Amino acid sequence: MKQTSTTTSERSTRRVFLQRAAGLAAGATLLTQAPQLVGAQSQTVFGVVGDYGKNNGPEGRVANLIRSWNPDFVATTGDNVYTGVNAQTTEVLQAKVGNFYGQFIDNRTFFPALGNHDWGHPGTPMLACDINGCFGAWNDYFKLPGNGRYYDVRKGNVHLFVLDDYYLEPDGNKVDSKQAQWLRTAAAASDAPWKIVTHHFGGYGSFGQFNAFRWPFEQWGIDAVFSGHHHVYERLKIGNIPYIITGTGGAGLNRGAPWTHPDRKSLHLLRYGALRGKATPTAMTIEMIDADGVILDRVDIVKDGGNPPPAPVPPANPPAGGIPSVNKAGPTTIITSPTPGQRTGKTPLIEGWATAGKGVSHVNLVIRNADTNRYWNETTRALQSKFFLNRVEVKDRGDQVTVWNYRNGGRALPAGNYVARAWTKAMNGDNDPFGNAIVDFNAS
Repeated sequence: MKQTSTTTSERSTRRVFLQRAAGLAAGATLLTQAPQLVGAQSQTVFGVVGDYGKNNGPEGRVANLIRSWNPDFVATTGDNVYTGVNAQTTEVLQAKVGNFYGQFIDNRTFFPALGNHDWGHPGTPMLACDINGCFGAWNDYFKLPGNGRYYDVRKGNVHLFVLDDYYLEPDGNKVDSKQAQWLRTAAAASDAPWKIVTHHFGGYGSFGQFNAFRWPFEQWGIDAVFSGHHHVYERLKIGNIPYIITGTGGAGLNRGAPWTHPDRKSLHLLRYGALRGKATPTAMTIEMIDADGVILDRVDIVKDGGNPPPAPVPPANPPAGGIPSVNKAGPTTIITSPTPGQRTGKTPLIEGWATAGKGVSHVNLVIRNADTNRYWNETTRALQSKFFLNRVEVKDRGDQVTVWNYRNGGRALPAGNYVARAWTKAMNGDNDPFGNAIVDFNAS
């Protein structure tokens, strides 16, 4: 479906790539500019949608719903596009985002967060970074504030902080990263009645917990946190603020949860929809509304006038090697072999340590060919465009510290350069997919 308010010339304008030099300059710019300011008003209305970029009927229904609210801005929680190999990136953004949310893009009131699919894992990346900066269709199409990967904008009563939690983020995704320190400083400087965060991988939830992004949002003055990745609606209360997973924007839906998070307050499955926020200077309401307009869940927050407690000291980085101590903050993975840049045979042994305070359940391993950006599938003995989790042997399942290895059944990898990425899942469901163990090697 197309937006009748978006003209052909306006679409063409969004489709024109900037010169690469300009793109690099924008990508390298730190967020030193002032956020867009709009004076506080009686009520600021906003929408939040995630995991939607399929160019299908459900996406259209959710987009129609959001447009009916006449929001002051729309934010996303990532996976704005789902692509295959060698997709035309600008055309994909137009077909899967612009045709549905074009009026907000044109008005500069559309603020997307990067998801793993937007980074090209799997699929075609909308953005690439090198030593000179970041460039690509993501920057050229959306023309976002700051560096376009993580940035902030003030709209009425709401100050929005969009974060990039993916492991490829050049400024890091851990609590002591450059990105995190930017958020802490920017949030403290804001006088907005309400401060909200959007990103992709949720730190808490019944469908998987991504420990690398358990930043102390509440202590840093954030009032609500929105994420996606899992194609469900789930609301949790962590500390005194809501953490909401909204991945129901159109790209399929998850069914049963693997476990029940103890801090869950609401869960809705198999219902497409989005979030509507309404913020006055003293109160904010967040509603989950399905594609038929039915309000499935609602949470109200009222300002108490108190000051947030000081931020805690960031935890130390996990050990670089040797027998690791248990990381109480969450599972940790170490690859001991191969070493970075090592030339191995075509049947390399990949091994390391895994730790989890609640006991190690299993280790996930992805092997990507860096030359083709395709993934090793040990079953078909071939490279493919989609992620494939290879079978890893864990010596002492249930222990807090154990060793693991991957021998690939003696099957040979095609010759080339590879990147192995491993992460550990704990017995209680905690896991960390942010690449806490990454190594490059050459199979020849």
